[in-house]
Amino acid sequence: MTEPLASPSHFGEVDLASTTQHFPTTLPIRPGKSKSYLGTLLRKRKLRIFICILAFFLTMGGTVVAALFITRSMQRISAGQAALSSTASTTPTSSASNLTAAAPKTGIGVLIAYLFSAFLTWFTTVGYLMLKYYGKPKRTNKIDEWWTTRICLPVQRRIVKSDVWAECYFRVTFALSDQQLITGIAILIAGFKLLGEERITAYHFSVVRDLAFFSSESHLLSLLAIGSDFSSQRLQVRHTSGSKRLPVPTVLILRLFFMIVFLGLLIAATWITAHRLNDDWYGCPMRCVLQQSRGLGGVPLNWAIASTVFLITQYFSIMLQIGERIIGRANSLRARVRSIDRCLTQRAEAHAYVAIVYRLLRSGIGGLRFYYFSEFVMIIEVMAWFIANCVFAAQNRAASHDVFGYSSEGVRERHKEDDLGFGQIVPLLLLVIPFLTFISTYHSQFVASQ
Repeated sequence: MTEPLASPSHFGEVDLASTTQHFPTTLPIRPGKSKSYLGTLLRKRKLRIFICILAFFLTMGGTVVAALFITRSMQRISAGQAALSSTASTTPTSSASNLTAAAPKTGIGVLIAYLFSAFLTWFTTVGYLMLKYYGKPKRTNKIDEWWTTRICLPVQRRIVKSDVWAECYFRVTFALSDQQLITGIAILIAGFKLLGEERITAYHFSVVRDLAFFSSESHLLSLLAIGSDFSSQRLQVRHTSGSKRLPVPTVLILRLFFMIVFLGLLIAATWITAHRLNDDWYGCPMRCVLQQSRGLGGVPLNWAIASTVFLITQYFSIMLQIGERIIGRANSLRARVRSIDRCLTQRAEAHAYVAIVYRLLRSGIGGLRFYYFSEFVMIIEVMAWFIANCVFAAQNRAASHDVFGYSSEGVRERHKEDDLGFGQIVPLLLLVIPFLTFISTYHSQFVASQ
């Protein structure tokens, strides 16, 4: 009998030899091989390899776009150095107050909506991962095994109908995942459009970046729950049809495409705000900051580097492991790494000192893998970034006085920005949708369990 396939620990890796009791039905899967033309193509090995390589280069595309944009800005700065006056180091004069009408409405209502959506996604994702059924607590990742045995299972024993609550949390997380992905792309596109038209200030563009980061953090967390559910569906298909891989839903391909687009736009926005004086010239047009801030540097550059590393590593890791579910474990990168490891181990055993060094090196790499691909570690990391982003958003709100000024006209503009108009009410009312989803799912699951 074929050895059971193990799911990547980043998505809640469990012992697949056990039988699960919870299979959310959000992504309907037909047993057997996919009969679609897309599924037939994906069964070809060369095409699968091409898709993996294409996904990698598209992921890196966001960084390339940002680098090209920065290079172009630096060329403009170098060309204009001779034309700068001796007062170039001071804040450039501009009619930034005239840009506030064209800037996207980023008042307190929009900020609360994004912040609460991110927190709600974190809460429902952690709730689902804690309450979902684990056939056996043993997991290949020792960090996640501790998380399962010491936290998840004790909580499940103290909650009545934990499977019902897990299903409700999953449905809410699934709905918020797509919502955060699309709204994040939308607000970034709006920010870049106004930047190209020279109609947005450095303050408003920084707020756009912060709101997009809220969406990114929410989306990353939701992928933990979706990936864990994907593993459960693969096990169900394996038991019913003997197939080792899932049919590839077209909607999954679309989600991966939008993930790559979102990642590229967010990295580009992050590096645009990495100029040395970006935080000091909040009241100036963003294009003016790019031309006169004398290059990258300071605290904005440090945060841009840290944010880029976080985004690329987390998104690429998730897409790599989702790709493993598409092509099957037997053809995955992990299977090839294990094959190489067995070969190197056999060769190292011939020399005692070489074997000791190789074991130490192998243990170190394994420890890094446990940390990097840990479900529990990712929850903590994203929560830490969420708290940091809240601090940045609060600082930006406090700096809004530099944009609008302290005059009576500036105060009126600031109050107008926070008025509960269409742009403020709609995001707040959209927060009702997750609660309606939760109530509907709980009712259907409660009736089914009677």
